[in-house]
Amino acid sequence: MKTLILESIQTSVEEIADKSASILKKGGIVIFPTETVYGIGADAFNTKAVDKVFEIKKRAKDNPLIFHVFSEKMIEEIGEINQIAKKIIKEFWPGPLTIVLKSKIDKKFTFGLDTIAVRMPENLIALKIIEKLGNPIVAPSANISGKPSSTDFEHVYHDFYGKVDCIINGGNTVYGIESTVIDVTEREAVLLRPGSLAIEEIEKLGIKVIITEAIELKKRSPGTRYRHYAPDIPVILFQNKKELLQILEENRGKKIGYMGLYNPLKTFEKTIVFKSLEEYGRMLFSTLRYFDAQKLDLIIAQLPEKKGLGRAISDRLLRASEAI
Repeated sequence: MKTLILESIQTSVEEIADKSASILKKGGIVIFPTETVYGIGADAFNTKAVDKVFEIKKRAKDNPLIFHVFSEKMIEEIGEINQIAKKIIKEFWPGPLTIVLKSKIDKKFTFGLDTIAVRMPENLIALKIIEKLGNPIVAPSANISGKPSSTDFEHVYHDFYGKVDCIINGGNTVYGIESTVIDVTEREAVLLRPGSLAIEEIEKLGIKVIITEAIELKKRSPGTRYRHYAPDIPVILFQNKKELLQILEENRGKKIGYMGLYNPLKTFEKTIVFKSLEEYGRMLFSTLRYFDAQKLDLIIAQLPEKKGLGRAISDRLLRASEAI
């Protein structure tokens, strides 16, 4: 398959949206940037196209996809918006937050669920494509399932050139970690997946966010039941200096890549120290991919405290290390 490459620097948003929407309307697959990670998209109501997404990504069919929408009107056509949802939508959309609603559409489009995960991306290219298509787009992260998500064009090109109809080069993504997923189907807001938006920000609205481990609830969200985000080499996590020293003692003689907020004051094969949690999140997946390409034996990564953005970073690292 010949993959069309659209460069956002050289091509207008209108032209990119027109060409992408045309491909999607014909059942094609388009990879496009969002503010979180790149998404591999299909018309949500074209079941054959959606099946292609699962096939190309090698994704399990029981791992649901998020419906990306352009407007509140589009949301109302597919899901039931209650008062909590209205409050969250007004404050945080467009943005890196997915909400799970009671579905209004046939279960053949929602992967057998009576709920639907919806978000409005904070990216002009993504929004314009959805607007031009006239339907929601299902768009999981553009990576081979289980591997680190794609946060820049080079990642996407490497993984999917020749496998999809179109790839849009939108540069690096802003956040680098997928959206937060909140279930608002009942009177309470329940965290199904931590992400780029900290739950503390949601709670500032006076909405208590409950953290759950309930498997049946988590089935409503992608990225909660399988090993994800993992490079080809092992990832070992530490929280403090004592744990780091023990890991080093147990792995003497190995070629190690180090990543974290703490400066280890030690020479590794490759060392990346992040200046902030925001930088850690933005560069997390690209760093894992970079270390993979260096043919190292091991990655050692600092596990941040599980609060704010650190909650999402910790979640991704735990899944990458098979510690969940």
